[in-house]
Amino acid sequence: MNFYLAARSDHGSPAALVNSVSTALRAVTPDLNLTFRLVSEQVEASLAQERLVTALAGFFGVLALALAAIGLYGVTSYSVAQRKTEIGIRMAIGAAPSEVRRLVLSRAAGVVGLGIACGTAIGLWASALVASLLFGSSRHDPATFVEAVAIVCVVALAAAFVPAWRASRLDPSEILRQG
Repeated sequence: MNFYLAARSDHGSPAALVNSVSTALRAVTPDLNLTFRLVSEQVEASLAQERLVTALAGFFGVLALALAAIGLYGVTSYSVAQRKTEIGIRMAIGAAPSEVRRLVLSRAAGVVGLGIACGTAIGLWASALVASLLFGSSRHDPATFVEAVAIVCVVALAAAFVPAWRASRLDPSEILRQG
């Protein structure tokens, strides 16, 4: 037969209460098997699975963000490689390197903007499915969505900047000779 006994300590550490409670219970029934756990230990044990799921979700979120950055970098680099002749002509007729960077970054921004719009719509819909798992925030927490959009924008800018910078450093005479 199992039973649970809860004791509260008004003075000192709850761990100090273990010896006195154990002595009092063994005086009544010497063959009792006693196990003592602090409430903080019970709370930690009950939240262990949720913390593991949260850590895994965070890891896979960071992995997805890294894959998105790599994908955007690849698509932007490929787009620049396909448009080398156009970029060379633009630079030959007087386009400044900053204009070329702006051109490449604006194309990447269009793709990212479309992705953010679709992702926000799907996120609002999916938040209804996971509402019971959200601790300390509402289903449609605007701060969370704003932070996610800001993080995606920063990562996208970093991923698209390298191909844009390379495009602005192209030599128009070499490009036009090759084409």
